[in-house]
This record gives sequence, structure tokens and C-alpha cells, in this order.
Amino acid sequence: MGGSLAAQRAGVGPAAGAGVGPAQRRAAGVASNRAGNRLATAIVCKTISPAPARRQPTHAAKTHLTRAGHVGPCLVNALAISSMGLMPSRTRRVGQSGHLMCCCVGVEALMLSLQPSMPDATSTETSKPRLFQPARIGDLKIAHRVVLAPLTRFRANAAHVPLPHVVDYYVQRASVPGSLLITEATMIAPKAAGIPHMPGIWSEEQIQAWKDVASRVHAQGSFIFFQIGALGRAAIPDVLEAEGGFPYVGASAVQHPERPFPPHELTPAEIDEYKELFAVAASNAVHKAGFDGVELHSCNGSLPDQFLNDQVNNREDEYGGSVEGRCRFVLEVVEAMIKAVGQKKTALRVSPWNTDNYMHFPDPIPTFTHLTTQLKTRFPDLAYLHVIEARVSGTEDAIPAIGASNAFIRDLWSPKPFLTAGGYTRDSAIKTAEENGDLVVFGRAYIANPDLPYRLERGVPLTIGNREFYYVMGSTDPTGYTDYESVARD
Repeated sequence: MGGSLAAQRAGVGPAAGAGVGPAQRRAAGVASNRAGNRLATAIVCKTISPAPARRQPTHAAKTHLTRAGHVGPCLVNALAISSMGLMPSRTRRVGQSGHLMCCCVGVEALMLSLQPSMPDATSTETSKPRLFQPARIGDLKIAHRVVLAPLTRFRANAAHVPLPHVVDYYVQRASVPGSLLITEATMIAPKAAGIPHMPGIWSEEQIQAWKDVASRVHAQGSFIFFQIGALGRAAIPDVLEAEGGFPYVGASAVQHPERPFPPHELTPAEIDEYKELFAVAASNAVHKAGFDGVELHSCNGSLPDQFLNDQVNNREDEYGGSVEGRCRFVLEVVEAMIKAVGQKKTALRVSPWNTDNYMHFPDPIPTFTHLTTQLKTRFPDLAYLHVIEARVSGTEDAIPAIGASNAFIRDLWSPKPFLTAGGYTRDSAIKTAEENGDLVVFGRAYIANPDLPYRLERGVPLTIGNREFYYVMGSTDPTGYTDYESVARD
């Protein structure tokens, strides 16, 4: 991976598509985007085998797909990462490992299953399904419980500054007033990054770009939380070296099978530095860029997730060795973020059953029982807890193992705001909101349908996204990013 990085970058730089007309750009777009997607796959974790044949979209969706440039959400969870797949997902049983890490998943079949099977909701507030009723998140009163997932799209330049059309992307998905959005995973510092074209929040130029996003989303009458993260052993050592000679680090010196050598185990002093970096990033997002809150990316193999995992964290000091020790880093990072912005503006995302990036937990229940209990006890006003379901893992649908359920976390956290993500259809989202009061997080469906809350409530057919444009690194082309259409509203 390391020796070919410069050549790989040459094909997907931020100037891709610049200086040519629309016809030329579209003619060249598919080939270059395919190359970019292959690069993103390799960079993020590993190359995936050729995809199976795709399920054909509905007739209503085909009218959208005939136009070049549609996409479908996902997210390399930020960590090379969150939050998806470059190829159509395949079903596997939780417990296998070694694919892309991401924040949201789903396949065309899932998108088809999202097509409405219920009549339109009635107009009176009390008779609406609970999914479309208001909820409170911290100090915010949101209008419904359909949430935009954090979805990595790599639309940042070489300096990790969000490109101009990132504003349009979020504004489109804030078009239903009162919506709650969560940004793509954003790196807290250069040394915490290690993937090209992922956005950051440490420089003034980055902060200003994100400030434009927040202010425009607020102008739509919607709300937006900012997800912050660090890659740890999921980073690419060559990228860290090229971008400043930064060390390749992790919770322990446990090698990622897709990296050339083990990471350096963070020392206690370095851990303290990382906690401060998270606090500064949270402050930059809320106090300087104007976001409504911050979400800690502690899932899918990120650095905080590495500390939680008993297969990756083999430390013998106070940050390892026991459930309490392995949870210590995450709890201290959350505390640092809270000191910077307050409890009601701080949230956490976790993935107890994830197996991507070789993060398999033989039994995550003791760890996440302790973590959830401590969060609730220490930080009773935390904005929300965001949990990825066992039926998805990274880029793929998964067959959950027996007993693989987040019900124990939901029960421990109740009655506080609980966000659930992964593989939801319209019907299952309505059901979980009705039964549990959950907020339901959508990824791919939201990218291909910027007005998703309206469509779900009114029973409007959904557009199916085009996978060619998931991860077009550094692209300024709107194709497959901001050219999805909203439907005319009542």
C-alpha cells in the first residue's frame, strides 16, 4: 500500500473534473470515479472482491438512475472509515472480519424495502406515527425522529478543508425544517488523521468552511451535530508521514492486518494530549463554527473504539486490563468534550457488534454495560447515545449471532434519547420509534433522497442511489453528491 500511494493520489486529486465542460466531465466521470472508488477501498482497509449482480430498481427509481451522477449514502466511518461500501453489500454472519469500516450500510435490496407500504400519515400531530413526532435532544426540539447518519464522502481538499459544495449537500438534507443531521466523521488534528481528503476541524480555514455549513443548515430551520474522531491504527502510515511526519499510533501495539507494521502504543502523556485535542475540536465545532453539538466517533475501529476492544487493547496500565480500564479513555474523552461545550451538546456513537477492521468482540455486553452505566451516572444530561445495530457491520449486511442485540444498552439508557442506526426500512423505523421512542438514523436512503423525512411520512417512493460516486476523493463535481432531486411538496 505504501509504495504506490503517490501514484494512487495522482488519479483522484481535488482538481478532478476541473477545466472541462459538463459533457466531457460526465464522459470521463464514470471511469475516474471507478478508479477513485477502488482507491478508497484500498485506502480505507482492503480491496473487496467483485460485487454480485445488483437488484434492479423500481420503475419509479429508474427515472432517476438514467441521469448520470447519482450516489447512495454510506460512509467510511470515518475512519477509513465511517460509515459504507463501495461495492454492493453482501450478507455475512457477525464474527468474520476484515472489510471496510463505515458508519452506515445497506444495499439496493434494502433501498427497495424502504419503499412505503403504509398509507400517508394523517395531518394531526397526535395521530402521526411516533417517527414523525417531535423529540428533544439536549436543548433542541426537533420536529421528527428521522436522522441523517454521519457519512464519509471524501469531499475535502488536500488540506482537509471541506470543498464548497459540501455546504449544498447538508443544506439539501436540512430542507425539512426541524431535522437533525450529523456530519461525516471529521478529524481532530493532523496527527489523528491519516486518510487523504477526510475533513478536519483544526485550522481556521476548515473552521470557516464548517461555519458556513452550520449557518446554512440553521437557516433552513434544522439542526446539526458535528462528529469528531481519530483514526489510530486505522490510519495509513504513509499518509501520516507525508502530511507531517506524524507517528502511527494505536491503543496498543496490535497490528492491523491491512497495515505494514504495528502502531506505537500511546503513552499516558500522549493519551492526555489526545484528550485535549478532542476537547479543542469540540470547542472549535460548537463555539467557533456554530454547531448544535458534537458526537464522539467511538465505533467501527476508530481510536476510541480500539481502547474499548479487548482484542485490540492489551495494555497493562490504567487504560487496559479490565472492562473499567478499557472504558477509561472513552469516558475521559467524553468528559473533556463536556468541559469544553457542556453535557447537552455532547453525544457518543458506538458499534458493539461491529467486526470490520478486525474489531471483533467475543462478548461486548460487559464492556458496553459498564460504559453505558457510567455515561448515564456521570453525565445525566448527555445529549444522546447513538448505537449501530448488529444486523450491519461495516460495508455489509450481517446475520446477527444469537443474542447479538442492543436491547441491553437501550434498557440501561432509557428514558434518555437513544439513536439507532443500521438497516432500517420505513416499516421497521416506524415500529422501533413507536415501541421504544427511538430516533432512527438513515444513511444511504438519505443521500439519494435529500427530503427523506418528507418522503417517509407521505409515502413517496424513494430514489435508489448510484454507487459509482460514493467516494470520489477531492471531487468538486456535483454528480452523485448534490444532484439528487427533492419531490414537490404539498
